[in-house]
Amino acid sequence: MKKWIVFSGILLILLLLLPLIYAYTGTDQTVSDVEAFEKQVTADWIKQTGEDKEFTLGTFRYYGTENGYHIIFFTGQVVMPMMSQKTIAGSTFSYNCIFRLYAYRNNRFIDLDEAYKKGLVSKETIAKAAELHAANKNATE
Repeated sequence: MKKWIVFSGILLILLLLLPLIYAYTGTDQTVSDVEAFEKQVTADWIKQTGEDKEFTLGTFRYYGTENGYHIIFFTGQVVMPMMSQKTIAGSTFSYNCIFRLYAYRNNRFIDLDEAYKKGLVSKETIAKAAELHAANKNATE
C-alpha cells in the first residue's frame, strides 16, 4: 500500500510538471504549411496587439525553428516605402519598408534581437534567417 501511495505521488508530480517541461524545452518541429501558419500568426497578432480584426499581414516569411521558437518576418498591409535595416547578432536584414522580426512561440511574439540576447535562439539560426531573407525565401522552399 505504501509503495502505491509513493508511486501515485510521483506520477501526479510528473503529470503536473509535464506541461512546464514542454513549455521550457519546446520543439524544433518546423512549419510545413506556411499559409496556415500565417493565418495563426495573424490571429495571435490581433489578439496580442488589439489591432483591427481586418488587419492582414503584408509580406510574411517563416525562416525556421529553434528551441520551439519560429523565426518570422512580416510587414503590415499598408507600407511606407523607405529602406529599413536591422542588424541582429551580426546579421543584417534589409527591406524596402518598415518590418518586424520575431521569435514566435506559444502564441507569443518576442523581438528577435531580444530573443537572441536572452539565448533563446542562436547566432547561427539568425544567420540562416538572414540568408533566407536576402534570397526572399521561406525555410520551406
